[in-house]
Amino acid sequence: FQDLQTTLSRALVAQVEELQNKCDLVPRLLHVTTFYHTEFSAASLQETARIDGSTATVVVEAIAVAPGCLACALVSRTEPPAAMSQGKMPHVTLWTRPPCEPVHSNKLLQALLQGKLHGGAAADTNEELWKFHGIDVAANWGLLGGIEVHHSGGVRVLRFNDVHLAPARQPATAYLVLLPEPLLIQ
Repeated sequence: FQDLQTTLSRALVAQVEELQNKCDLVPRLLHVTTFYHTEFSAASLQETARIDGSTATVVVEAIAVAPGCLACALVSRTEPPAAMSQGKMPHVTLWTRPPCEPVHSNKLLQALLQGKLHGGAAADTNEELWKFHGIDVAANWGLLGGIEVHHSGGVRVLRFNDVHLAPARQPATAYLVLLPEPLLIQ
């Protein structure tokens, strides 16, 4: 977690202190949600039981930020590939502030990526499960839209206007920050 915060701090430089001061909740335990409790099926429960307690490598290539609302790390690859709900982008919620909640990380990523990046395929052994194999954010940076507002030292930042997140919140400006190098977490 400290490596991720340090990398984020370097990437966003002066904006990080302001962003963190506006956020109320920093999760005690960082995790990648693969299935939300309403999405469990027999196949997903069986897969979860099969891999329970195993170690995985998670690669973070970018950070999505809605200032004053939330920030999440976009997972670009997992090893082994992770089974999850089809079409979801794996991520780690870093912080939130009401009215935003961790569940809004999915909405933020959907708004920024708009289906332009996906990384899954049906699992080889069970068509009910979808496996996330990975995405290459850097290679597809130009497809994402947004307005590039920073490109220096390997860090690139796209700004997206009128992003809708929490129901009680006005449309916001959000940012996608490409890290200078992918961050590997085990």
